[in-house]
Amino acid sequence: MCCNLDEIFNRFNMLKKLFVLFFVIGLIPFISFSQYPPLGINCGTVLTGASGTVDVPITAGSNFQNITQFSGTFTYNPAVISWNSMQNWSLTNLPGAVFTNTTPGIVTFTWSSLISVGPTVASGGLLFNLRFNVIGSIGQSSPIGFTNSPQWLNWQNGLAGQELILA
Repeated sequence: MCCNLDEIFNRFNMLKKLFVLFFVIGLIPFISFSQYPPLGINCGTVLTGASGTVDVPITAGSNFQNITQFSGTFTYNPAVISWNSMQNWSLTNLPGAVFTNTTPGIVTFTWSSLISVGPTVASGGLLFNLRFNVIGSIGQSSPIGFTNSPQWLNWQNGLAGQELILA
């Protein structure tokens, strides 16, 4: 049984449209990620005495532009310092910043902006401070590390999201 030319032509046009649709949908992730380079954040180094509290600055690295959400996990040595609080929040929507310390040595954080165009912070600008209680002895140290577990370290700027680059 043979098809007429009009039916063949209609099927060909439908396949062509489907091909274009799948091609465009396949390009969207590449276009989105190519426009938004990786975001960087930096963790400062602090020296302190054997007691009291210490604030560790977390600053913007490269490309901290129009950020609407970011989250992650940071780690520390609970034999040397203990979690106290987050201080000096410099982004919008402070109530949207949630820092949780359910396990000694691990603090997760999430933040979401209330608007679709989030804040921009210049490289080196303060995002917030991590405040710790010093419980160790003189000469001890605790690195502050960022990790993807249990909370994935990522960001969003309303159109795209990626993992954070740590400097």
